Amino acid sequence: MKFKTKLITLVVAFFAAISFALPSQVNAAKGDQGPDWSKYQGASGRYGTDQDKFVIAQIGGTYGGTYIDQWTYDSQIASAKAARKRVHSYIWYGVGGSSQLGLEALDRYMPRIKAQTPKGSIVALDYEDGASGNMAANTDAILAGMRRIQAEGYTP
Repeated sequence: MKFKTKLITLVVAFFAAISFALPSQVNAAKGDQGPDWSKYQGASGRYGTDQDKFVIAQIGGTYGGTYIDQWTYDSQIASAKAARKRVHSYIWYGVGGSSQLGLEALDRYMPRIKAQTPKGSIVALDYEDGASGNMAANTDAILAGMRRIQAEGYTP
């Protein structure tokens, strides 16, 4: 879990630095920490420490066009809200170099994210494997997804 949390943090920080400003609703402070939740942390999630300020929960994702929804997303978000934690989301983004597939994944998941998390919260794209051999196409697919997230009022 530590590696994945660091990876998500680095990806968010990198893209925020290149062109995406973080809205004030995110309210992140230096040193804030929180767990990365998926189905493996159960219906209510599990915190790492008493200092956790937020959670980032996986809504599901695409593996080359096959969608797998996380049954725990709604209950984990509800649990985090009840604990007065900030809530964020991430999508497993196995889209390779296909911007179209990435936008289709966002079509599927953004309505549910909008129903559960506040505008300005983070929506991370977890792009770990399945890259195509075309680095430019892979980058374009990620950037297209991030632009869409920002256009929806969320922080990529």
